Amino acid sequence: MRTNSLFLADFETESIHLSQNPTKDVLEVQILLHNERSLSFSIWDSTGRRLKVFDGRIYNSGSTNDELKIDGLNDGLYYLKAVGGPEEWSKPFLVQR
Repeated sequence: MRTNSLFLADFETESIHLSQNPTKDVLEVQILLHNERSLSFSIWDSTGRRLKVFDGRIYNSGSTNDELKIDGLNDGLYYLKAVGGPEEWSKPFLVQR
């Protein structure tokens, strides 16, 4: 009798998650990728203005944690946009000091 083994990784999708939301000065980003790739991040306000740009860097496949310094942002709702090749992710976050 033959059986197929399924691994959790087969069901995971590439994703970006934010923690410590609301945040004060640092946004913690958890990144899950199937393949190594370059990602760049930017922060946008609710009117569509780009406020901060973070240099792109290469992230390894698997799960990676990163921190983005967001000092200088006033209290309010913002969006973190991540771009990696043809994929884009956008996640809302709150700044509360």
